[in-house]
Amino acid sequence: MTTSTCINGALPPTGSAPQALFPVGIAPVPPDEARRLEALRRYEILDTDPEPAFDDITFLASHICGTPIALISFVDGNRQWFKSKIGTEESENSRAVSFCAHGILQAEVFEVEDARLDERFVANPYVTGPAKIRFYGGAPLVTSDGQALGMICVLDRIPRTLSEVQRKALQALSHQVVAQLELRRNLTCRKQSAANLLESKRFLQSVLDGLSAHIAILDEQGVIIAVNAAWSEFALRNDLPGNSALGTNYIQLCTAAKGEDATEAPLVAQGIREVMAGECGEFQLEYPCHGPQDECWFVVRITRFFTEGHLRVVMAHENITTRKQAEMELQWKTAFLEALVSSSIDGILVVDGHGMKMLQNQRFNELLKIPAAIVDDPHDVNQRRWVKGLAKNPEKFMERVHDLNSNQHKFSRDELELKDGMILDRHTMPVFGPEGTHYGRLWTFRDITQAKQAELQMRKLASAVEQSPVSIVITDRQGGIEYVNPKFCAVTGYDFNEVLGKNPRLLKSGKMSSEAYREMWAVITAGRDWQGEFYNRKKNGEHFWEAAYISPIRDDSGQITHFVSVKEDITARKQAEDALQEQLALRERLAKIAATVPGIIYSFQLKPDGSTCVPYASPTFGEFYGVRAEDIIKDASLVFKVIFRDDQARIQASIAESARTMLPWHDEFRIHHPKKGLLWIEGQSVPERLAEGSILWHGFMSDITERKRTARQLIELEESGERSRRALEHERELHQIKSRFVSMVSHEFRTPLCAIGMAGSMLEHYADKMTAADRANQLREIEVAVRRMTGMMEDLLLHGKYEAGKTECTPSQIDVEAVCQELIAEIAKQGREPRQIGCSVEPAARAAFLDPKILRHILGNLLSNALKYSAAGQPVTLEVTRLTGGAPDENSPEAPPEDQLQFKVSDSGIGIPAADLSRLFQTFQRGSNVGNRPGTGMGLAIVKQFVDLHGGTIRIESQEGKGTTAWVCLPSPPDKVQVAASIFAAWVEFNKS
Repeated sequence: MTTSTCINGALPPTGSAPQALFPVGIAPVPPDEARRLEALRRYEILDTDPEPAFDDITFLASHICGTPIALISFVDGNRQWFKSKIGTEESENSRAVSFCAHGILQAEVFEVEDARLDERFVANPYVTGPAKIRFYGGAPLVTSDGQALGMICVLDRIPRTLSEVQRKALQALSHQVVAQLELRRNLTCRKQSAANLLESKRFLQSVLDGLSAHIAILDEQGVIIAVNAAWSEFALRNDLPGNSALGTNYIQLCTAAKGEDATEAPLVAQGIREVMAGECGEFQLEYPCHGPQDECWFVVRITRFFTEGHLRVVMAHENITTRKQAEMELQWKTAFLEALVSSSIDGILVVDGHGMKMLQNQRFNELLKIPAAIVDDPHDVNQRRWVKGLAKNPEKFMERVHDLNSNQHKFSRDELELKDGMILDRHTMPVFGPEGTHYGRLWTFRDITQAKQAELQMRKLASAVEQSPVSIVITDRQGGIEYVNPKFCAVTGYDFNEVLGKNPRLLKSGKMSSEAYREMWAVITAGRDWQGEFYNRKKNGEHFWEAAYISPIRDDSGQITHFVSVKEDITARKQAEDALQEQLALRERLAKIAATVPGIIYSFQLKPDGSTCVPYASPTFGEFYGVRAEDIIKDASLVFKVIFRDDQARIQASIAESARTMLPWHDEFRIHHPKKGLLWIEGQSVPERLAEGSILWHGFMSDITERKRTARQLIELEESGERSRRALEHERELHQIKSRFVSMVSHEFRTPLCAIGMAGSMLEHYADKMTAADRANQLREIEVAVRRMTGMMEDLLLHGKYEAGKTECTPSQIDVEAVCQELIAEIAKQGREPRQIGCSVEPAARAAFLDPKILRHILGNLLSNALKYSAAGQPVTLEVTRLTGGAPDENSPEAPPEDQLQFKVSDSGIGIPAADLSRLFQTFQRGSNVGNRPGTGMGLAIVKQFVDLHGGTIRIESQEGKGTTAWVCLPSPPDKVQVAASIFAAWVEFNKS
């Protein structure tokens, strides 16, 4: 039997839990979902009104199956819609909570006997909500091409099973639903076809009436069976009612024509006969129509067609008087155009849309040296090949021609360069008639070779000025600026429009004397060149230096018309010169200071290629280091060679870190001095990054050998005193531990011994007067006291065994869940009243490779503490999960390096004071808030020892008054539990089934 996932029925009422809160199983989408939805749309059934035929089928389904709910549903993309329904007020619901979404995936009847027993439906809102649906059965609605559109289904609020007869009945009813769909579709199509036919006739008549030509349709005998409005209006306007009458034989009418029509009318009759006989596909005749005041022209066209096996003839008379007049006008204009084109200085070519030359003047032939044979050829193909051979870039030429011929509306203007150096300005445009008809394309060609050469020369000069790395300014005779290049704008910060017409004096800084400007002006107005330096000011107020060269520009008569100024920003050079002078002075002062200090002043450089050098060191460097300063100016490797081998790697690493972070460098290291032996050096410096990528440190080094020697002596004295202090402290701690142990043993053993003594005395003297229940109670008191004393002795022995190194860890394959359940059962019975302990073990953690004895000690102690420090009714839980390990992550160093089992013990008891948390794992330590609860303070210490023995970790978090949680992680390699885990999982699945 096949089961389903989703369900039909009433949605939960307002206020119920939203659907997203239920873990409802969602049906997979059919592989041909697009075709299925297309088939559903084809029937146009969605969102239609109820229909009796479908309601009858729904009633039969409900009656036959004896259910209160029956539906005919169709599954859309995101919803389920009900065409017919019994027992529910809904019209649709979500596909995600629909049984039918699963039903359409099946070929047979789909049945769910009890949704509560199916894990896919147990959380469905229609099962858990007010609808309380338990049973579902349905048959898919499958079309002739195999597409399942929906279901006919029945539902009930009690579990049930369909009989074989009911199943077959549902299947039969599904066929009836599909049959109704087909019938409904056929009726719709038939109505649509009739409407389309009527609409086509109306459309055809509208088209005919909209034509200006006079149109009539004749049958096989030439009888008029239809005319358009233009035909009727023409006959009525010209008093020819017989020509427009339906049923008139037009062939006979033309044959009997007399007078002016006697010439063309018989020809028309003969043309109709020839078209009817199939002797020609079309007959056409132009004829004049002379009126009393003017002369008109008409054309008649006769064609035929077949409809429903019958021959029909279409006859159209069209007034072409305007066209005839246009043709005569065109002849005159053509003659005028040919004369105009022949006298043009441009080469002109006109080609129609079929590649035929319509017009070509003599200038075109001369520019492109067209041979006479090609000129006389009406086709443009050979002429195009000729020009291609002349072009410098023939492929580009042909590509351009093809592109323009393919785009009738495209305009173009470019240049055509020939192999002989000639450059032609080529312009082309499409030629259209007044009615928008494309006649062809007009090409014009003009020789611009000399103009291009002059333009090229000017462009070179302009480009040189525009791209010049120096500022260029052109002024008029009075000094008004007419041009500045981009470099001027970049240097000064002014836009071109801001300085246009202004005098260059807007750059004056006020830091130069007026005499210098007067001298410059006198020189250039005299017609001589001037060069010098300006200290100017930019738009933003910043000052800068410029080296300038100014020359006058003369016209053909020798008169000065303009001045051109070429200027270079030399601010950086000026600053460099000043900085050099300042650096030389600083170096001299530094040398004097360095000669007086006890250490050395130095500069250390790390270059981009990894090499190092010492550009500067105090004159005393050689005496201080044992290496000459001049030997390390270009290579600092000699400095590193005298550093102790053990210190070299650390020093290089600290230098690299300072280079990376650009933080000050400070370190201490040892060197081998050739004369003084071992020396301790302290160095400190500050880095700076140079423009070429190097890093330069400036710093100071000093000899700290004596300071190190003194510090070592002080450390030795402090270490001697510290050892004495630690020995005394250790002796004191041992004494305190012994005192606590004696006190603990005295108290903890005295209490159960008193309980045993009192219970024994009661049994000895009053046993005959006690009831059976009283005697059992006294015996239980003795048993509890003995168990308590035994537990304390076991803790002491375990602790002593561990301290002696005699405790071993022997892991083996175990069933973790079974160990936990057995342990919980034992612990829960130890108190006077049984206690509940919640336990959950995830499937991946059920099989593990652990020492079962150690695990029982660890969990037993933690669970006993949780019960001991929790009141009755407060929850105590144990959770076991597997943590998947792997290589440690540098970003998460706390992650386990291998697979581990995590045991989490939680309670809601008295908790542990924050001050006691740091001493939890010390022997004989207990929380300050335990009161009179029994305990030795050894439990957690032993737990910690066993966890360490198993290579695990333990962590405890607690808050006083709110409870305690302990996490124990023990390694359990997956390769040793893989086989056992597989067997265990199979066993679990077997028991579930």
